[in-house]
Amino acid sequence: MAADVVPNKAAMTRTIPTESTKIVPARHLREVVINTSGTSVDMQKRTSKEVVAAVNTASSVKGAVAARQLPSGDTIVTFLGQESKDWHTENPAWAITAFGPTAEIRHRTYTVVAKRLRTENVKEVNPKDMAKEMAEENRMKISRVKVKRVRDQSTRYTTLLVDVNTVEHANQLCERGLIWEAQIYQCEPFSGDLRPLQCYKCWDFGHMARWCKKEARCGRCAATAHEGGEENCPSNTGGVPKRCPVCGKDHTVWDRKCPEATRRWNTAREAYAHRPARFEIEGQGRVARTRQPQTTGDGFQTVAGRKRKATTQPETPKEDTRRTGRPKDIARAGQRNGQTLLQFAGGTPAPRSSQAESPRTLEQQC
Repeated sequence: MAADVVPNKAAMTRTIPTESTKIVPARHLREVVINTSGTSVDMQKRTSKEVVAAVNTASSVKGAVAARQLPSGDTIVTFLGQESKDWHTENPAWAITAFGPTAEIRHRTYTVVAKRLRTENVKEVNPKDMAKEMAEENRMKISRVKVKRVRDQSTRYTTLLVDVNTVEHANQLCERGLIWEAQIYQCEPFSGDLRPLQCYKCWDFGHMARWCKKEARCGRCAATAHEGGEENCPSNTGGVPKRCPVCGKDHTVWDRKCPEATRRWNTAREAYAHRPARFEIEGQGRVARTRQPQTTGDGFQTVAGRKRKATTQPETPKEDTRRTGRPKDIARAGQRNGQTLLQFAGGTPAPRSSQAESPRTLEQQC
């Protein structure tokens, strides 16, 4: 009688990898962004110490500890804690005193991407009206929506960028979807790494032309930008050779064979394969998300869906001396099991290898 088979618990148990998350810096909970685009030049030239001193002087609660200026000209003020930040957000009078009458508090937002919206449904809709409707249907504050422009007018679907004010609302959209006009659209965090960011002024990667402080260059010959644009580039008439301003090779900057552009796009494609599925505040772990099965009234269990991806470090298989793949010596194939492929197929029988293992007895099998 054969012995009972004992299941291998180690083989039965497996680890489901956690889904990727987009980390939100913890300092965001203590920062206030001030729009200072209309302030005087003298105020924009102030040092960080002078800005912190001006904020603490204008505020009755005080608490400002650091300040820095963004490339856009806005200023970020960091406070001691989240409570101090919340108070300064709800009482904006100090910003006008510290930065001038045109200063205003700009609420930090978190962007999610809503997918597969029909182009014909969003083509003629006002983004502000769309944001208002979505805020009412999803019961949350939606600051802005932006429809991705499509190059091909025959494209049936497009994507939508949705800005919300809190991480909780952003995760809610990622988990439940975005409701608009009685339909639900799948959402995920927006990530700038999923598409190479290239400057159309100097043509370097990693920044936008809006904030570029470098000299404008021609995309055809890499020289200083020509008056009248690329149509006046001498490379059009053969006066100078083509030269990429990014890699220096003999092609234009938008040529698909550019090795630097190829490398950037390959990196973006790899990032897309591991794109984040939700937001996570740094140092606070994953925001609560229930994955426990819920029992319904009819006795069945409803289990939340989950993403699965290949583990980066697969388990090491046990050592096996057998060679895999198509056998090159068909006469010897299968001799380890005491029977060749030719013998199995009805050909000439092959003698059993002397080194083959003897069959186990019934007692050994039990």
